[in-house]
Amino acid sequence: MDFALLFIVVLVFPLYTIEQSTNVSVYGRSNSTIILNSTLTRDGNPIQWRFNTLQYTSDLKINPYLPNDTRNRLTVVNNYDLRITNLQTEDEGKYTCSTNYMGSLRIHTVNFALLKQPTLLAFRNASIVNKLIGTEGQDLLIECIAVGGQPAPALSLVVLGTTVQTGAQELRYILRNIPRIYDTTNVSCEANSDALDIPMTTTALIYLTLMPLMPMLSAPFVNTLEMVPFSISCTSTGSRPAAAIWWMIGQTDVTITGSSQENKVVDETFTVTSTLTYMVGRKFNLQPIICTANNTIGGFSNQINLFVRFPPNVLVSNVTYEMTDPKRTINCTADGYPDTYTFYKWQHRSLHEHIIRELDGDTILTLPVVPITLRYQDNGEYVCTVSNDIQGTDGVEKRQGAAQITVYAQPVFTADNEERNIQYGEIGKTVDIVVHVFSVPKYIYNAWFNNGKQIQTSTKFLISESSVEVEDIFHGKSVKVDGYKSILTINSLTIEDFTNYTLILENGIGKSVEHTVILERPTPLKQESVSSGIIIGAVCGSLISLIVLMVILVFIIIKKRKGHRQGDSTVKFEKSDSDDHTHSYEEVQNSSGTQRGSNKNRDQSTTKHYEALGLQDVPNAYDNLSNEAPRANRYLSPSRNYEKLGLKDAPNVYEDLTDKDSNEIGGQSTTRHYDALGQKEAPNVYNELTNEAHYENRSQSSGKHYEDLGRKNAAYVYDDLKSEACEETTANSPTIHYEELGVKNNPTVYDDLIN
Repeated sequence: MDFALLFIVVLVFPLYTIEQSTNVSVYGRSNSTIILNSTLTRDGNPIQWRFNTLQYTSDLKINPYLPNDTRNRLTVVNNYDLRITNLQTEDEGKYTCSTNYMGSLRIHTVNFALLKQPTLLAFRNASIVNKLIGTEGQDLLIECIAVGGQPAPALSLVVLGTTVQTGAQELRYILRNIPRIYDTTNVSCEANSDALDIPMTTTALIYLTLMPLMPMLSAPFVNTLEMVPFSISCTSTGSRPAAAIWWMIGQTDVTITGSSQENKVVDETFTVTSTLTYMVGRKFNLQPIICTANNTIGGFSNQINLFVRFPPNVLVSNVTYEMTDPKRTINCTADGYPDTYTFYKWQHRSLHEHIIRELDGDTILTLPVVPITLRYQDNGEYVCTVSNDIQGTDGVEKRQGAAQITVYAQPVFTADNEERNIQYGEIGKTVDIVVHVFSVPKYIYNAWFNNGKQIQTSTKFLISESSVEVEDIFHGKSVKVDGYKSILTINSLTIEDFTNYTLILENGIGKSVEHTVILERPTPLKQESVSSGIIIGAVCGSLISLIVLMVILVFIIIKKRKGHRQGDSTVKFEKSDSDDHTHSYEEVQNSSGTQRGSNKNRDQSTTKHYEALGLQDVPNAYDNLSNEAPRANRYLSPSRNYEKLGLKDAPNVYEDLTDKDSNEIGGQSTTRHYDALGQKEAPNVYNELTNEAHYENRSQSSGKHYEDLGRKNAAYVYDDLKSEACEETTANSPTIHYEELGVKNNPTVYDDLIN
């Protein structure tokens, strides 16, 4: 059978069922030899090779119709394998080996191509500087591709020294959530094929956008005083691009007060340092100081604790008690840092912050036990003083808190009512009777009573009240507190209105209380002396003047008696009493011999006696009074002599006393002269001294008159001086009487005068 017949048979193959078909690819180098293996078994029918559609062989024979160049390079070898030598480009294509085996068509296909090296191996998503740009924490896609190459080159991807992916012609690999450890590391892609004598390799640098690392603070904590500035630094490293730093204290953003500096280091990351200077109040105590460093990718935060030292706030809560409550306490809460406190004595203060008492206590003050009726005195402000050794911004270390204790007690009539227990009014006028009251709670019942009968409001009586500051004794201290003033107004006072008025109050706590006020008419005010010294001086001066006058009067009377006795004459004395009766007395004068002896003694002793009386410089005053010159001379001298005695303005007093010619004139002038002596109300004293009535009458009246003169206890001094009844008695008594006159050491003055 010739080759044409075989060709016809092959054309008929498609009429059979294809039972088996295989397909392979083979490569060969240009100008080299390749053997295309046949995988078929011959079963009576020829095995044929075809190139594309052109038949090359049938069994062992080469198609003679092929071009010589092609036919000369083809050979069937072994078990119907096709050998091609001096491979050329035109040899590339599809080679089919087929046969009819037991009624079915078996086909084996071989794809042949010349080996070719890849023209390029590269990372598809690399930058022009061969960097794989990624972001820390995000996925990074790595693609490697080989351009050209037959067969397709086998690629492998190596990351951190490990092959993580392989592929032919190209490959893709994803680094999930790439961490910063991949930053600036190399990734290599390697291509292998039969066309390559050595593998082809390319490398790229992973370059990430990095978050800053955990920022570091310059201190483990901050301890500062309230309202005193502090400083703290925070440093961020490893960021690309540079990080921004944010400051928070608690929930407060304080970034604006920070200042930052940045520096780029070798690995093209940035170091940023921010310094915060800030002044905080106590609300920031135990709050965190948070430093956050971040950039476009993200960031981290770090924090430390802030300790703010400040003096305590002292809180004391108001409390209310009743007077019968067995236990009364008040609480004090301190809120400072540090929270170790020293508690000082509590202070109980009045309305005007005057300290009433100091009490021992700490966070709880228990009020001392006092009688129930005095517990109203516990009302007031209670001050708790605390320190934790920290001074406040005002420089004060001891801090205080205060609250009110209110004690419900029965009404109290305050201590300042004592000065109003007696009040005054005038007939026909209006008076306000005022009573001060301290009452917590305020009284709900108040009524005025007069003689047991309640006073009703009328035109005569008006009852009113008002709030007022009152004064009372709280725990031994006089204090001013808020109270009430109850006023009873009485119009058109009459004599019957001057009586007692009682105010009764009740406030629902304890018992009702009452207070009585006496309404009186005012007592006329007595004239007051300018000073007690003037009074004493005036009294003493009057007494001394009176004593001197008495001595002069006695001297004059004795002289007159002796003068009359010398002439053995009878002298008549008359006195008119208050009933216009005239009493006549007679006295027989002694002889002149007695008087002459007496005059001699008197002349010798005059100066001495006057010296004793303090009147040494004016002896002639008494000489003239005792002189026996004619009566006309005596009447001419009194004014001059009294002027020397300091009695210039009242000479006629003594003129009347010594004048025996006109009892009528003397009786009329007596009162006037006593006025001059300052004893207007007691003229009879001097009347008796000049009256020569019966001694019995004088003795009976002496005490009364001397009592008027202020010498009640020394009345008989003058009686003795003028008594002629018992010379012995007179001689023995002068010293005693002179003691009463204040001249104990000079009795002989008067002895001579009355001798």
